[in-house]
Amino acid sequence: TTTAASSVSSIPSNTKSTSGVGGAWTPPSKADTTKTEDSYQPKVGTWGAFPRPRNISVAYGGGKRVGAGVKTDQSLKQQSINDTKERLRAYREKMGIEVQSEKDYADVIDEALALAGRAMQRGSYSAGVSALEK
Repeated sequence: TTTAASSVSSIPSNTKSTSGVGGAWTPPSKADTTKTEDSYQPKVGTWGAFPRPRNISVAYGGGKRVGAGVKTDQSLKQQSINDTKERLRAYREKMGIEVQSEKDYADVIDEALALAGRAMQRGSYSAGVSALEK
């Protein structure tokens, strides 16, 4: 085992550093690992063991404050809800999901659908179609 360890350490750093055929694993040199004071590499990699800032909130601009004791501005929350409702209304109108004329004549349309349904159940298809075409 000592000959294997000595042969690994005798491999120059510019050679292939893999555990595959034709190479042997060599640890990275100290020059390759550039660590700053602000970054660290976690020991447990549940979210990935890669170098990251120590304080992610400060490095990437913070985030929402949630939890007990955090006060939210109700007027901003209500404004956001109103904006979302307006955007959804505009989208539905643009895509043809909601049509104002359908809302205006909803009772007439429902009556025509009911009449056409009764006519088609009785086998009078032409009467059902004419009820819907009015």
